[in-house]
Formats: sequence, C-alpha cells, structure tokens
Amino acid sequence: MVNQSQHKTFRNICESDVIFEYLMYLDKDFKTQNIHKKIGIIAGYRAQRDYLSRVFESRYHTSFSNIKVEINTVDAFQGRETDIIFYSVVRCNNEGNIGFLSDIRRLNVAFSRARELLIIVGNHDTVTKKPVIYNKPNPFYEVIHYIYEHDKDCCLREV
Repeated sequence: MVNQSQHKTFRNICESDVIFEYLMYLDKDFKTQNIHKKIGIIAGYRAQRDYLSRVFESRYHTSFSNIKVEINTVDAFQGRETDIIFYSVVRCNNEGNIGFLSDIRRLNVAFSRARELLIIVGNHDTVTKKPVIYNKPNPFYEVIHYIYEHDKDCCLREV
C-alpha cells in the first residue's frame, strides 16, 4: 500500500513482473510473425500505474519492436480500445478485500477495452474469497465462472 495525496492506493510488484515477462514473450512471438500490436496495461490504482510506468521507462521502453505499450488507470481507458489489454488487479490479501474493484461498472470498463485479447493478472484467491461484497455479488465470481464455462476460449493459469 502507498499513501498518495491523503488517499490509499495500492501496487503489486509481482503482477508487474508477470506482465512485463509476458510482454517480452508476446513481442518476441509477434516479431517472428511480423505482427504489430497495440497493448494497454490497465491498473485500478494510481500507485500501480505509476510503478508500471517507472518499470517500463527504466527497463523496457526500448525493448519492444512489435508492440506499442500504453499504461494507465481504468478511468483513463474509458471509451477507448486497444488490441490487447492487461488488467492488473493489484489487490492481494488473505481477507479477500478488493475495495472498489467490486464495482461492476469499473470492471466492465476495464474488461471491455480489448479488441482481441484480455489478460487478467491477479490473485485468484483474493478476488474470489468473498461471494458478496458490500451487500452485492462479487463480480469476480462471474468472471471466474465464465472462464471455467468457456475453457476453449479462456484459460486460468498459475504463475
């Protein structure tokens, strides 16, 4: 957790590592196929967005030849699309506290930005621990259920 401007905001270094490792894989694969893609990385929290941006600028900004990467928050991506979206869940705790990530409207915005591929990077146990959050159904339950029901088009992987 990071305190920015009197507001709690969160970051997750492990998710950042997973995202950039996969971006390296995608860029290498796209290069062999001579494919170019635009990729967005969406974080629900400013601290995660800022951390991802710092890592990208310091380690990766010259590494990619076949992908163009944009990193921002859910709100900044509203109304726009890109080829591939990585959604960084960020929240990871034993209590299953996911904060405002339980807002179905924000999740819909984040999950509907990808034209071709959505990759959700997060802690499965945290986001599915509580079936009801703030007296409303936990939207991640539906997402996980959808993934299991559509296993020919979707997959769940542990890294």
